[in-house]
Order: sequence, then structure tokens, then C-alpha cells
Amino acid sequence: MYDSDPWTLGCEPPANDQIWAPVARSARSALETLGFAIDPKCLPGEAEPCGGTFAQHCVAYFAAISAVSDHQMEHLGIGPQDPHASEIYERSLKVIRDGCQLESR
Repeated sequence: MYDSDPWTLGCEPPANDQIWAPVARSARSALETLGFAIDPKCLPGEAEPCGGTFAQHCVAYFAAISAVSDHQMEHLGIGPQDPHASEIYERSLKVIRDGCQLESR
């Protein structure tokens, strides 16, 4: 499926990868709460580490959260272009960006 290791495709671990550890754990927990459990547990330092960094796990978990969200919205009959959903998304994104303490790459 991949010509190379998917962890190396355009995602270099930041020097401060440890700051992403609690975010990765929270994102994985959110997926479990939404009914999409991740197994095996493979974060760095866990029983079956896969080799990905905390930041790379965040990317993977955020993508999965997006997929779960899209799927659930489809079941509600709401698409991403729904005006209310779009407004809430844009407003939330602005609040998040305005309060972000991390530097963009």
C-alpha cells in the first residue's frame, strides 16, 4: 500500500514531541468514547509501540476523529455544507486558532 513507512511521509517529529503525549492520549480516549477503539495501544512507551511519535499519533487520531464525525453527521442527515454546522465549525476554529500557544510549522 505504501512505498515507504507511512510514519515518514511528510511528518518529521517536532523537537518537543513530548508536548503531544497528553493530546495523543486524549484523542485516543475520545475515539474510544465515540465507539472507535484503537487496538493495540501503541503509543511510545506502551506495551506494543509501533514506532510513531506522539505527534504522528495525533495526526492519525485526528484523522480518525474526523472520519467518525463525518460518519455520524451522515447518520443525522447533515452534511459538511450544512449552514449551521459550517458556522459552528468556523467559529470554533477561530477560537482555537486565536488561543493557540503552539507555533505553526
